[in-house]
Amino acid sequence: MNLKTHQPRWNLYYLLLYLLFILLGKLPVVGSWLDGFASARYAVYPALFLMGLFVFRKPLLDSWGQLKGRILRNLLLLAGVYLAFVLISSLTYMLFDSPVNEGSVNDLKVYELMVTLPPYLTLPILGVMGPVVEEFIFRYLLIRRLSTRLSVWLCVLLSSTLFGLLHIHHLADLVHVTPYMVMGLVLGTLYVKSRYNLLLPILFHVFNNLSGLIPVLLY
Repeated sequence: MNLKTHQPRWNLYYLLLYLLFILLGKLPVVGSWLDGFASARYAVYPALFLMGLFVFRKPLLDSWGQLKGRILRNLLLLAGVYLAFVLISSLTYMLFDSPVNEGSVNDLKVYELMVTLPPYLTLPILGVMGPVVEEFIFRYLLIRRLSTRLSVWLCVLLSSTLFGLLHIHHLADLVHVTPYMVMGLVLGTLYVKSRYNLLLPILFHVFNNLSGLIPVLLY
């Protein structure tokens, strides 16, 4: 098999598999059933993670080549963008009413899962594998690949909007979309400005999730 020729097909298969997983989870009947099997539901992430390492191995290797060539510069860029994200997020939360500060359904579901699963599963699945899978979808496929047909910044906006919608579970939760959209915009901008270095938004996303999970687990 010529992998270069079949790469778009692999990308499509991966995207369809991810969408199937997400859409089934959003259906009320299926979602409720899956909630009863939290460990089985989140076993999908390791499968998508491993599959993604194969499907997207070339952009990952290319990104590693970029990163190690200018590692100090890239790490400083990553740190600067993360600090800017923290400031922007703080301002975003301050602009909302108390309902937003009470936490979204997504946050509650994550907390319930953290209580259900042991830390040695929670951290790698929610802290590492989940973010990596989302970067494959929302940054590489929806920005890098889609920008061959659409304006790159239109792709960033589309990716950020879909990233925000991914984290809501019903219409009443729409008020919580903005913080996730802000994160999506920051990750998308970082990805584009770093010349499509996929490892930078991955490192950002993983660090952001782990920094939220670890204190809760320790508490």
